[in-house]
Amino acid sequence: EVDNVPDEVKSERLKILQGLQREITLNYNVGSVGKVYNVLVEGFSKKGQLTGRLYDNRIVNFEGNENLIGKFVKVKIKKGYQNSLIGEVLNE
Repeated sequence: EVDNVPDEVKSERLKILQGLQREITLNYNVGSVGKVYNVLVEGFSKKGQLTGRLYDNRIVNFEGNENLIGKFVKVKIKKGYQNSLIGEVLNE
């Protein structure tokens, strides 16, 4: 097939699509505030907190002891951001 869509149109469409995806992701993360999830603790975040992943691969950062690394812990989500969540461990 012949690609007859100008590069400028492709770029504009991509920007629109990426903007929509950012909005959807942020709304999804904010919608998780107050919920409790089992989180697999993977290690430390760039800011020195523990970091882990939810069942859907979203990243959550929280304060905790390094002996939690490699374990599942219950985390209550406190804040939702564009690329991650902030939580609080309910049981250590």
